[in-house]
Amino acid sequence: MPSNKDENMQNTSHHQTPPPVFILSPAPRSGTNYLANILLLHPGFQLPNLIWEDHVLIYSHLLTKYTIQTSNRWPEAEGQGDYAKDLLNHLGEGVLSFLYKHVEDNRRLLCKTPRGYNIDNFFRLFPNAKLLILIRDGRDVITSAVKTWPNRFLAFERSAFTWAKGARQVLEFIHGSDCGVNEGSWKLIKFECLIEHPETTVKDLLNFLNIDANTFDINQVQNLRLEGSSVYRGDKDQVHWEPVEKPKDFQPVGRWKSWNWLRKITFKMIAGRELIRLGYVDNNHW
Repeated sequence: MPSNKDENMQNTSHHQTPPPVFILSPAPRSGTNYLANILLLHPGFQLPNLIWEDHVLIYSHLLTKYTIQTSNRWPEAEGQGDYAKDLLNHLGEGVLSFLYKHVEDNRRLLCKTPRGYNIDNFFRLFPNAKLLILIRDGRDVITSAVKTWPNRFLAFERSAFTWAKGARQVLEFIHGSDCGVNEGSWKLIKFECLIEHPETTVKDLLNFLNIDANTFDINQVQNLRLEGSSVYRGDKDQVHWEPVEKPKDFQPVGRWKSWNWLRKITFKMIAGRELIRLGYVDNNHW
């Protein structure tokens, strides 16, 4: 039977490794798998076994409510600080301990979720983690989503609303107080930069994560196989996540340009403001 000391060492072992890295994006089909696979080229990273996407923030508003309502029943004590904030931080420690159970010893935890919901709770739960916010032109996101799930009712409109909602939460975080307080612990990455300028973008990312560039073969990025592509599916009819070779004409940027006028107007009405605020469209040339 392990001693209490052994149990404590197990519970805090993740503090001895580099800070965990979380990838978030406004909506599915933003490229979170692609960015994660780039980082996984480094031998130090590992996704939690059997937890393909963690989604640990999506319902975190319930934890926030719990900490506030629970701590309100505790007697006030001078010098005790913010009970609710401290309790939420400890709950975050519990989530990390659970995730670390699903990675090998001395590996750096890598997590990803293609949703930006409750991003404002990220550093309240994980104050020592690194956050990568991956954004992609919402028009290309929706183009990919419709190809991936063509049978969904109102697939185009639903995907546009989903992306717009996630984009708003990302924008609120970027322009909120938590952004400045945690400056240096989060980074905004454009999917288009990963595709069009992979070497400089990845080197900048490695520097942000304090990874020695000499331990990473940047040439592997260009040869990275595709997973979950909505266009290149190998010999399968439906979208899948088995690796397929990247074709020479691979170009996932600007696919929305084949839209008809109705789709362009529909997107503009639903998510045009968010696209402008993220810098993808000049308001004067929309």
